Amino acid sequence: MLRQASILILAIILFSPLVHAKMTAQNLGKREKVRYAIDNGILSVYDIPFDTFVKLEMWDEIRFVLEANNRNMIRHTFSGLYYSRPYQVDDTIWVFKNAADDRGTIHVFDSETLDLITELKNKTYSKYDGGVRKIHGDIVISGSSDQDVDTAVIWHTRTNEIQTIKLEFGHYVSSIEVDGDRLYIGSCGEAINTWNHETQEFVRTYSADRDATKDWNKKECINKIKIIDNRLIGVGEKTVFIWDIRSGKLLETYAKILPNAIVTFYENDMAEYKNGRFVIRNLTHGEVIARGRAEKPIEDLIITSEKILADHDGKLLILALRHNRGLLFYDFSSLELLKRINTSGETLMAYKNAIFATDDRNLYKYDVANKDSERYSKFVESIRPEDLVLDEEGYYELLKRLQGYPEIIERSGIAREFMISKKLKRHHSFKYGKIGERLVSPKGNANGEKYKEDVYGYKAFYEVKNLSRDYYLVMLASEWSGEYGKHVSENGNAWDVEASSRRGSGHQVFFIQPYGSKYKNHFDLGEKEPVNFLIYPIKIETVSESYYQNFTKALNGRTSDREMIDRYLRDPLVEPWHDQLRQKKKELDQDKDEKGFWPFR
Repeated sequence: MLRQASILILAIILFSPLVHAKMTAQNLGKREKVRYAIDNGILSVYDIPFDTFVKLEMWDEIRFVLEANNRNMIRHTFSGLYYSRPYQVDDTIWVFKNAADDRGTIHVFDSETLDLITELKNKTYSKYDGGVRKIHGDIVISGSSDQDVDTAVIWHTRTNEIQTIKLEFGHYVSSIEVDGDRLYIGSCGEAINTWNHETQEFVRTYSADRDATKDWNKKECINKIKIIDNRLIGVGEKTVFIWDIRSGKLLETYAKILPNAIVTFYENDMAEYKNGRFVIRNLTHGEVIARGRAEKPIEDLIITSEKILADHDGKLLILALRHNRGLLFYDFSSLELLKRINTSGETLMAYKNAIFATDDRNLYKYDVANKDSERYSKFVESIRPEDLVLDEEGYYELLKRLQGYPEIIERSGIAREFMISKKLKRHHSFKYGKIGERLVSPKGNANGEKYKEDVYGYKAFYEVKNLSRDYYLVMLASEWSGEYGKHVSENGNAWDVEASSRRGSGHQVFFIQPYGSKYKNHFDLGEKEPVNFLIYPIKIETVSESYYQNFTKALNGRTSDREMIDRYLRDPLVEPWHDQLRQKKKELDQDKDEKGFWPFR
């Protein structure tokens, strides 16, 4: 029934006439029906063709589809190599540096933007920081460092106070857990040592005590700790140990399904994963409830109730495949594979309906709830320039949503048609040649005296011709892939260029006179040949001849009328030239001071 309703609504939209210009009452009604269908799950945003969104002025829906599939990832690149998994602390994300230099430095990020807020450092902590870590509030506990494998360090990050704890039994700090006022530290001796977390007073040891040997190499390391219903659960390489938390008695042991597998906990469930296999066990009764296999080796596995996927409720099992081979999303109950995303990140964490991941030198945030690569491709393929008819207001509204997506602007043809409507022509070309110089060191002698070396690359040359009878102020934007450009000035007009290793962009503002007048300029693109290059107007404003002439006089210092200069300084249309106008006004004031005032001349 739902499917029939969606087909009917879609048919009404596609086969009934839509007014291209201003919105009519009929089109407003259709827009409300479409939005109702989308909001109530009758239709997906991907069911609506691009031109229908445009005709019904559904600008927010266009932005939603584009951002869900293109701007759903934020990345922060670290300056060095080797960083920990991400941790959520309050509303921030913490990542530890694992490299030898500055080991244990904590990078603290805003969870919304991945902006770096601060870095936390403590030299004493860094000596004992190892691969085993636990964050409890603002306290970081770590161990297993080369400095002393039997010592755990406690860092109160707010006060910068440091404490250390030595294992009472066993060898090598292999796991850490905090529950209530108890601190539990697992060791390679099939034992868990316990302290009062507040006072650091030793309480007791939970030991398997399966034989009297103290050869720690012959005993398992407790690599994970979990407390459930007054039971202390310790997981070794091959065995799961369960103690009564009050008496310390070892209640039972059972073998892991996957020996030497990595283990993660979520609520009362435990997941084991090794190579491409994973197993889920319920810790309340100890029985295996699910088994699965991925097509590639698994690097990390998490279970979460965060609403990561828009069309899924309940717990998710998420796998990160080794060597940045992507993420797999499974329904936890059925192990049905719901989605696969080809992306980077090898250690995971879920928070605020997003996935946070790290690899050797990057932190990522993925919002994948509405990403659908296959349907998005079909959505883009549905864009046909001949179906799009826009007035000036419609062009600007659509362009607001398409900036940053040059391939969509190019495919839609809207920029080309908009310039034609203004009787403007534009063409561009590339030239290869010298684009600058750089200082380099002699080969084989990094400390030698540096010398200048020419840099060769690509320049973009473009021309705009005005065939109308109007004076225009034009703001052009440009986007391209390859390497970024730099500021290039010609006749006082500079391109403002964004620096990015993958995509370049820039914009420029200029006036152009009518009746066949031309405007020419150029700018550097970089050493690599650009691809997906596009220049398009983000503003074309008609001005009067007197406006243009008076502005030219004010800018070039051919007037002593300060009021004229002030008038343009108040005008946001010519804001890019405000600094130059202020300088001209300053020169007029200086000239007045130098001449002074003398009534008899």
